[in-house]
This record gives sequence, structure tokens and C-alpha cells, in this order.
Amino acid sequence: MIMKSEPSHEIGSVFEDCDVENQLVNTVIFVNDKELDFTTALQILEGAALKDRWEIAEPILKKEPRLIVSGYYGEGSETLLHIAAVAKSIGFVRELIKLMKVGDLEKGGKSTAFHVAAVAGHIEIAKAMREKNKNLPNIFDDFQKLAITEAAAAGHKAMVTYLSEVTDYDVIKQQLLDLLELTIQNEMYGKLLK
Repeated sequence: MIMKSEPSHEIGSVFEDCDVENQLVNTVIFVNDKELDFTTALQILEGAALKDRWEIAEPILKKEPRLIVSGYYGEGSETLLHIAAVAKSIGFVRELIKLMKVGDLEKGGKSTAFHVAAVAGHIEIAKAMREKNKNLPNIFDDFQKLAITEAAAAGHKAMVTYLSEVTDYDVIKQQLLDLLELTIQNEMYGKLLK
């Protein structure tokens, strides 16, 4: 599970004084003549994702695109997309996805950012991700669970309905018993039968 964290400093004040466009070379930026290390750059990006502040993250990510899909955020295995998905930062998610390759959306620690959105019940974010990669609903996480199964376990009826429409039935069949049990427990049995 992704833990929300707060940056150690106010991202807006750091960014306003930072010439990121011409700095972040070798993962170092300078703010008020002070060097910010790699960790601080990650904190700025994570804070921007948590607060849906794309304008802060964009120049850094354009200068250092490897930070888009790196697993350095949160607990150390999440991507920036995971952080933005948990935070319901839909604007940030939409812009970040534009910089990603289709396969990048399938990356992440134990689960994809799509799984995270499903568990959190963020349909709009899940839809934005699926627009870029139609296969996301059919991907199993490291625990061999589909996003629909995780959404059902979390009790998100609307998400289960959406995912039942976009997940291949042949894939769903592999977890049908688990899904039936979870949907019955959470009073959403009819969602799978549609």
C-alpha cells in the first residue's frame, strides 16, 4: 500500500526560486545558490504529484525523463504515477501519461498504478490510464490479483462495474470464484453479471 508522505519543504517556495529548466544536470538542481540533491528533487516531484501541481514537476521531468518511471517514490518501488493516482491528482496524471510510453504504465512495485487507482476507487484516473494502455485491466499484480478483484475487495461498486466492462472475460474467469465471493460480501453481486 502506498503511504502518503509530505515533502520536507514547501514545494511552491522552492520551485519559485529555482531555474529548473537549465539546472537538473546529473540529478542536481540549484535553488538560491544551494545544491539540491537527488532526494530533494524526488521530494519536489512527489509533493507536486500529491498536490496536483503539474507546473512544478514538468520542467524537472523534461530535463530528467528517467524520473518519470523510476521506482524511487513512496516506499521505494512506486512510480510518480502511483503517487499521483493515490492523491487523486487527475490533472497531474493526464499530463504525466502524455510523457510515458504505453509499456511504462505496466510498471510499478508490487502492482501497477492502475491497480492503485482501482483499489482507491478513482474511476476517472483509471479511465485516463486505460486510454493510453487498453491492456491495463488484464494485468495481474505480484499477488496474482486483477484490478477488478482488488476494487471488489475494497468495496468500490462503481469501479467494479467499470472494470467489468473493460476487463477481458477470459482473464476475469481466472479469478471468478474470488470475485463472486468478494462481490457477495460487499453486496455488489449483480455488478459481475451485467
